[in-house]
Amino acid sequence: MNTEIQEASDILKVIESANKLKGAEEPSGVLRGAQNAWDLLSDEQSQKHITTGSGDLNSILGGGIHCKEVTEIGGVPGVGKTQLGIQLAINVQIPVEYGGLGGKAVYIDTEGSFMVERVYQIAEGCISDIMEYFPYRHDKASSGREHLQPERFLADIYYFRVCSYTEQIAVINYLEKFLGEHKDVRIIIIDSVTFHFRQDFDDLALRTRVLSGLSLKLMKLSKTYNVALSLSWIWRYRCSNKLEVFVWLFFNDRLNTKDMQERRNIFVGDDRFCVLCNISASEDHDHLFWPCPFRRSCWSSIGIQLGSHSDLNTLISGVKDTASAGLFSEKLL
Repeated sequence: MNTEIQEASDILKVIESANKLKGAEEPSGVLRGAQNAWDLLSDEQSQKHITTGSGDLNSILGGGIHCKEVTEIGGVPGVGKTQLGIQLAINVQIPVEYGGLGGKAVYIDTEGSFMVERVYQIAEGCISDIMEYFPYRHDKASSGREHLQPERFLADIYYFRVCSYTEQIAVINYLEKFLGEHKDVRIIIIDSVTFHFRQDFDDLALRTRVLSGLSLKLMKLSKTYNVALSLSWIWRYRCSNKLEVFVWLFFNDRLNTKDMQERRNIFVGDDRFCVLCNISASEDHDHLFWPCPFRRSCWSSIGIQLGSHSDLNTLISGVKDTASAGLFSEKLL
């Protein structure tokens, strides 16, 4: 225990020295110590929100998109994720005197779906709404009146076109420096966060680790620089929403198995084995879907025979080769 305490002390000293070398004005959150719950609640209640443009959606989200938080937007193609992302990039710029944040936006486009013409139209619509709801105030607020031009809205969106997952990782790592130089940025939109990883990544375990690391990086940026983060996820499976969510949980190793409960420090006792078979195997998501004898009987009942490959991509590729396209899309996806 004394060794661990000494190691922790040494680590904190290194962090403090590194912050001084970087010219940081304040110590990191760890060095500042704990915050009390009242301060956290007061800080949360004082945060402003970015309107989505829909009163019903704002109510569902608790007032709109929150700063210092990451908001995930998921759905099938064509549901309006890009439209909402562009709308947020415009709405964040609504001047303070009109109830907005008066900030700027960063838009990271991984699919090439960002259309400047559409952005201009949405900016015009936003200005029209402001004029309708504040018919007299814009005559008195000179700064707000100067900003209420579509060209100004477009000029305050920093656009990054990303064409590969390596570029995406590089841009996200660059954001910390960029936000330090552009402190008026109040929202970062990534449309979509998984596109290149779904296309170019073969190692699912590595993909999960990389995406988890990027998520932690983005959460830290949102807290440090008081920005809202909007992540777009695309689901392209021809099945019910319930099954889509289940598949997402499976591929991200988030199913509520006994193995997951142990990793979350939930006590499961000696009953950590799979209840569906009698081979005394740990109940994790790999076992439930591949080696478990009960699983094999389920797959066989719908005409799918899986080999003994341990690699998930090889297993799925084998199913695609042996099953009909209709069966594969309907049963597995």
